Amino acid sequence: MASDETIAGYGLGTIVKSLATATLSPGTETTVSSPACVEHNNQEYMEVFRTIAALRSQLMRAKGDMEILERLRSQALANPLEYVESVVSGAAPRAPGQQDVVDIPSIDVEPYMSCASSESVNKYLRI
Repeated sequence: MASDETIAGYGLGTIVKSLATATLSPGTETTVSSPACVEHNNQEYMEVFRTIAALRSQLMRAKGDMEILERLRSQALANPLEYVESVVSGAAPRAPGQQDVVDIPSIDVEPYMSCASSESVNKYLRI
């Protein structure tokens, strides 16, 4: 296993944190600094970025859905009879539908272990 000096302090935790906080815009480069062991044209790297972008989008939708549900709940509690009548008549606002959560890609992390700090590897392996 490589020492911390030879990997310049980059570890799996650093990589994941930078991916999770990166600003993603299609067709533009990100401002994430990546260790040398992760190439931007690496298929797994791009898969992780696409998944993070999709999950962020779903998170934003989920937050909006929660606001809608809270508003509907408040309206129903404020005037239950009117709410029931609107549901029966079909005039009630529709609640947001379910989301199909994006699957997390299965990534073989072994090739990246050589550029991970020992601290990150221990966290990953939960030693």
